[in-house]
Amino acid sequence: MNILFAANDYMEYGGFHNYLHRVTRALQAMGHKVTIVKCGRKNAHRYEDGIEIWEVAVYYFNNDRCLGVVGNSIRASICINRKIKEIVKKEKIDIIQFTSLRSLPILYFAKIPSIMRLSSYTKKAYPTFETLSKEIVGVMSFLEIMAGKRCNAVFAPSKVTAEAYEKDFRKRVYVIESPFINDVGKMDSRIVEKQLTGKKYILFFGNLYYEKGILTIAGMLKRFLESNREYYWVFAGKTLPVNGENAAKILGDAAGEYRDRVVFLGEIPHEQLYPVIQNSDFVVLPSIMENFSNACIESMYFHKIVVGTDGASFEQLIDDQISGFLSKIGDSEDLLDKVQKAVTLPDDVKKQMERKAHERVEKLKPEIVVRRLVKLYESVIETVK
Repeated sequence: MNILFAANDYMEYGGFHNYLHRVTRALQAMGHKVTIVKCGRKNAHRYEDGIEIWEVAVYYFNNDRCLGVVGNSIRASICINRKIKEIVKKEKIDIIQFTSLRSLPILYFAKIPSIMRLSSYTKKAYPTFETLSKEIVGVMSFLEIMAGKRCNAVFAPSKVTAEAYEKDFRKRVYVIESPFINDVGKMDSRIVEKQLTGKKYILFFGNLYYEKGILTIAGMLKRFLESNREYYWVFAGKTLPVNGENAAKILGDAAGEYRDRVVFLGEIPHEQLYPVIQNSDFVVLPSIMENFSNACIESMYFHKIVVGTDGASFEQLIDDQISGFLSKIGDSEDLLDKVQKAVTLPDDVKKQMERKAHERVEKLKPEIVVRRLVKLYESVIETVK
């Protein structure tokens, strides 16, 4: 099968990059030909691990208001679909997989079978209107619905995203979980050695912004550090504004006199992040919403107990009090209670939970989940004939 992936970007880091990297390599290993067409700053062409990558220059409006959002989606879709038209003139493409990011297929009108993966559904991902305004959320969600209508099928990695989109889309949305493999060849432990040696710590990693539950952590951070003097709390990820204030400052202020036991590592690559995960005691991810959290999967892979949130898609990965803990969304008191339970677990119970966590991630091996994706491809192709 000759499969073309249309991407809004293919950056070095981030959940979408990780997904695209893993799924394309898995498909290639199964004998399929894979091509990537992505938005970029210039027109370029290269091969990466035998996969052909076309970069298409897209010049975006420097405007984050509604008009800019619409204009940028249209520009990206025009440029990507123009390149797709060039490619299909030269070779037979069996199916195209679009990302929902930038509503990329919104101007797709070709006859080649196509599907769209919901990397997110803005209406579900930003329900509080804290990071994005109500108007922006409305416009982006509308564009994502219209983009889905240009494709023969839509799927999402998480049930909660699929259900939310399906309600507005009024057609079936499939659920196909994302594959996971540890594709980091060599670990870099310098951050652990320089900053975390001898420290017993809880870890949060990912971008630090409102929807990641930063204020939920802030609401219980001082009390936890006060009651558990042997613990540090480590944050790894890009710091963004929360209600107009720097997230790291909010967390530092929330810790009060225990500020010296809060460590900010900033954004770090996976070869440095993975040793930080491995050396943590457990991981806390109190997100308001996730779309099948990569951070949760990576933590569970390394046999770490995760304290996640119930209803934000963590329940798809975590069996509460069996392979991790689920807390109430936005509830600092409940988060504190669940974190204390994790801290006080007997060693034998903790090891059993860690083993169960790892077993769940084993079900995300590419040879399992990517085969389900191939079956969807085949079904769509057959239907379009």
